[in-house]
Amino acid sequence: MIDHNHAIRIEHIVESALKCDRGAMAGLVDADYFEENPRDAAVMIIAARAGDLDEKRVEGFACDWLTRCQSVTQETVEEFCIDLKTLLD
Repeated sequence: MIDHNHAIRIEHIVESALKCDRGAMAGLVDADYFEENPRDAAVMIIAARAGDLDEKRVEGFACDWLTRCQSVTQETVEEFCIDLKTLLD
């Protein structure tokens, strides 16, 4: 579980990436949800924007965060936010 402030940050990254509002994706674009499921933000972004994202960047991100890491923790959430934002640049 991550703190709510980081969850809000992740929510804003997803909103920006998907050009949506809070509560989109059947209510999953929500900081409360991301507190328990921060990696789902990456899955949402990659699934929705796969054709727009650099394939090598997605592969590197997925290798680092979706396969190697068991979870995004309070200790790693800042790095996760930075990497998620960088994926979109």
